[in-house]
Amino acid sequence: MYTKINMPRGLNSGSSKALVEYLDKEEKGFFFDKNDEKATSHRVQKEIDGHVNKLGKNEDKFYMLSFSPSKDELRQMVGRDVSSIEQLTFEEKTKLFSDLRGYTHDAMDIYAQSFNRENVRNGKDLMYFARIETERTYNHYDKDVQSGKANTGDKKDGLQLHIHVIVSRKSADDKAKLSPNIRFRNCQFKNGTQKEVTRGFNYTDFTEKCSAKFTEKFNIQTRANHNKGVQTQSFISSGANRLTNTVKNKAKNQLRNEILKDSFHTERQIAGNVMKVASIGNKIVNIASASNPVTAVKPIAELAVNAIKTIHRISTSGL
Repeated sequence: MYTKINMPRGLNSGSSKALVEYLDKEEKGFFFDKNDEKATSHRVQKEIDGHVNKLGKNEDKFYMLSFSPSKDELRQMVGRDVSSIEQLTFEEKTKLFSDLRGYTHDAMDIYAQSFNRENVRNGKDLMYFARIETERTYNHYDKDVQSGKANTGDKKDGLQLHIHVIVSRKSADDKAKLSPNIRFRNCQFKNGTQKEVTRGFNYTDFTEKCSAKFTEKFNIQTRANHNKGVQTQSFISSGANRLTNTVKNKAKNQLRNEILKDSFHTERQIAGNVMKVASIGNKIVNIASASNPVTAVKPIAELAVNAIKTIHRISTSGL
């Protein structure tokens, strides 16, 4: 999960109209508020622009946050390998959008808590509107555009769902100014009553917590964990193979010793030695069981058959 707070360039000190229109460019879907209720673009602009009490002319009025899961993370959320949103069933698409909305509210809880304000505890204490986008297009800075593999404006392949949030600078109760762009974080100050309070916004902590929440909420198998699992399985498999080879070598050595002790000139002698081999097989299986029960599954019959073949070869051609 990639989390970003888009740094303002003087465009968010006025009306949110341009940003709302940009996000509504597809004219599909809808915005949703902190109560998970649908919101029109008109309502979004009206409420964000009207929630600016005691903000100066040149002060930021709102911010845009982006939450972007990777293609692999989205596939894990769906539960199967898909390469485009068109491949999703109605039920899968409905659940995916619902899950992403739920995660948005979790992330905004983290955003609120990152300000260390007593009256801003969770997303309910904020004013924000969010929207789930389903497409991405290439821009001039993309490597594929610069290398000539794609053109600016082309749609990107694969699952491209991501979330944009417009959040007001002011808290929902209109009492606190909340800026994620302040330069200090977790600093101690004394207010007018000389009470020590904590202020600031820890951007790194915010993004890390958002990523951790996403991984936990949807049980995402990260690449690092996946590689660790593969390495562990490989280690177990190689260990099992080494133990199996050790058991086989012990069987061969014990069988060879038994063969060298006796001659095999008659069928009766051969049959007697096969029984010895079976007894040896039991001992070897017991050795394997003591070391690792999982690998101790070689049937005694297999050992006996191999023994008979060896005995036959020795009786006809010698050692």
